[in-house]
Amino acid sequence: ARATLDTNTIYFFYSYSHEINECFQILYEFLLKATSLVLPITIFAVIQALGRGQFIPEFFAFIFGVFMVGTTPCYYSNMLMEKSEDVRMTLYSCGWETRFDLNTRKCIILMLCRALRPVSIRTIFRSVSLTTLTDVFQQAYALFNLLNAVWN
Repeated sequence: ARATLDTNTIYFFYSYSHEINECFQILYEFLLKATSLVLPITIFAVIQALGRGQFIPEFFAFIFGVFMVGTTPCYYSNMLMEKSEDVRMTLYSCGWETRFDLNTRKCIILMLCRALRPVSIRTIFRSVSLTTLTDVFQQAYALFNLLNAVWN
């Protein structure tokens, strides 16, 4: 069974991602940079406090909040990228090569060309995805190791 796809669905994907990119591009860049900076500092503070025998629950709530705020856009953007790949595969497998109407074939080929670049949320410098989140966590871990090496 072939999946059917109307042009309103395709337009929704591209217009919605464009709207998000225009509104939140700088905010997402700031969130990713802040996550890679705030997360290791707070975890280091928790370890230092636990070393002194103190338990500060606010730190754990803060770490959870930073984690959620940093991961949510990456996860959502990764889902958008997967859905845009599904849209591209649906367009390709719709049987466009068997259509005899030239305008229909041209329209589908144009949509296929547009679908080559996946829909994603972008920051100023790169696309937001789970790969970007992995890079952020690697930077945070490197900063945490640096803090440990300096203070210990």
